[in-house]
Amino acid sequence: MSKKALITGVSGQDGHLLADYLLSLGYEVTGVSRSAPAIQHLAFTAFTESIDSEEFTGLLAEVTFDEVYHLAGMSFVPEVNANPGQAFQTNVVATEQLLRATLENNNDCRVFLASSACVFGAAEVSPQDESTSKRPRDIYGITKEAVCSLGRIWREKGHFVTVGILYNHESRLRNPDFLTKKILLGAQAIKAGAAKELKLGNLETIRDWSYAGDFVKGFHLALAHDLPDEFVFASGQGRTVKDFCKGAFALYDLDWSDWVVSSPEFFRESEPFPMVGNATKAKKILGWEPEMTFPELFQEIAQPPT
Repeated sequence: MSKKALITGVSGQDGHLLADYLLSLGYEVTGVSRSAPAIQHLAFTAFTESIDSEEFTGLLAEVTFDEVYHLAGMSFVPEVNANPGQAFQTNVVATEQLLRATLENNNDCRVFLASSACVFGAAEVSPQDESTSKRPRDIYGITKEAVCSLGRIWREKGHFVTVGILYNHESRLRNPDFLTKKILLGAQAIKAGAAKELKLGNLETIRDWSYAGDFVKGFHLALAHDLPDEFVFASGQGRTVKDFCKGAFALYDLDWSDWVVSSPEFFRESEPFPMVGNATKAKKILGWEPEMTFPELFQEIAQPPT
């Protein structure tokens, strides 16, 4: 019999890619989303406004899931920090509600929770791994630290709850509000003559960028492992925003330095140590390896969503 998986946030980048991947493995996939996902070939799709709704609990009562991937939540940092109450409700309270509704009715279900590298915001070392002290610097990081704590609490209760600490990961499905997509769309507009410059923040900011399609394979490997745990998913390579601009503009035969303007209005407070992840544990224990190279990532993000 096919395994049954539930994905929250299936209309988002990670949910879309994970659904496609699990379907390719023969899973029956149920997607939960507040909006219609682009994927039309799911086994069936539930639309619910909140995880504590009767619609959602009815879904859990109707279907016994083997795996649940909780990817839903507020992830655009400026929006989160501007709406802290909503962020805690969405990222923390709803996660606890999902764990309770799922695991109290199905003790054998395996759950994956998506956290973020922002839990290490004020880290005193670089790169960071699972043993690095969590020192978030904003509301978003605090909510994602809480997700890590919820995973630990439910593991201590004897349940299979694994947490992924995710560094920046991109694809053609990335929302245009995010930096990488903003850069690619800016380069496209300049090439087409529709824009004369691209305003960004600190060009020396360092990030660890990977392909989201590689990450979702890691999510699956994490739930296939014998024991629940916490895993960092990252490329291990730190690159500046300037590096990203150089590669993105090169796709259109443009010199980024002729078009990109560093504007103080977009600056954020910089981290004391670069946000770069050490995924040695995931590689050693899960056999996970990121496949897409940094140059290939530009080509991927530049493609229209499919």
